[in-house]
Amino acid sequence: MNQRRRKKHRLLLLIMFSLFLLTSGSSADWRVSDAHSVQGTLTVTFIDVGQGDATLVTQGKHALLIDGGDIGQGPLMIRTLKQLRIDHLDAIIATHPHADHIGGLAAVMEEFPVDQIIMPRVSHTTALYEELLLTIRKHQLRIIAARPGLRYQLGQARLEILGPEETDPDDLNNSCVISRITFGRTAFLSAGDAGFPAEESVMERQAEIRADLLKVAHHGSATSTSDEWLDRVRPETAVISVAAGNRYGHPVATVIDRLNQRGIDVWRTDLQGTIQAVSDGEQFRLSAEYPDGRPAALRFHLLVEQRHMNVVAPLSVDLEVAAGQSFLLESQFFNNTQ
Repeated sequence: MNQRRRKKHRLLLLIMFSLFLLTSGSSADWRVSDAHSVQGTLTVTFIDVGQGDATLVTQGKHALLIDGGDIGQGPLMIRTLKQLRIDHLDAIIATHPHADHIGGLAAVMEEFPVDQIIMPRVSHTTALYEELLLTIRKHQLRIIAARPGLRYQLGQARLEILGPEETDPDDLNNSCVISRITFGRTAFLSAGDAGFPAEESVMERQAEIRADLLKVAHHGSATSTSDEWLDRVRPETAVISVAAGNRYGHPVATVIDRLNQRGIDVWRTDLQGTIQAVSDGEQFRLSAEYPDGRPAALRFHLLVEQRHMNVVAPLSVDLEVAAGQSFLLESQFFNNTQ
């Protein structure tokens, strides 16, 4: 068994590094513009995928997907992107290889044309990550190894990669892609599951991280979103992507307290479903699937269903769909901590 695992590990490393070596680079379609004035809007949609992350950023006809939810959520991702009238993705950022961030990405790549993938140069030996790499190779997609200082244009919005400074296969959360998107005078910061060490690394480089809108890292876990981080970012609004009644206790009270103490407006997918933030270049305006909170009866029914399945299923999926999906595949293939 150990020998087979070593062979599989070597194969994945070979696939991964061959992909990076053959495709790394920047695309001519992603030229950086120095223009400060903007027209139209930037829309950031935090897709309700339960205990996972999936964020769609659109500006005009341009679209960027950051992560793709948990394993088995490909149909949900495809359906949601089509509902949002997406027919092409300029890029996908796979922040790190954990299942709750890349679960639906292979399915998305099979369904939509994708120009390029931005991801950290890390190795991981799960079947799900192997599927992702093989899908990338199948479609001959361009891979860009994430590193601080990379800048790209998404329509009239500007994307900058802030991290990771270094990658560590034994610490995938702190190897996350951290990105900041600016549009006019507004900015959105997303950090995947990055913890305190990754936050400190970005701040030590004196990178510009001020943002009006913050995607709270790691679903509001105790290992992320330090006081210093919040004081440097100074967001007006924070969004937490999380499932109701999840087994990790996310978001933890200390993170919520830090946000509340600073008067930051907190939105949560477990309470409000899919959340959308729209910037006109001056400010973000937010709306939600359940603006007054998810109905208690629906929360209870879904929570019972999730516990019966012994897995946290995406709350926005119809019960019939959730029951039919193989969310239990995670227990067969994965034994990773979040």
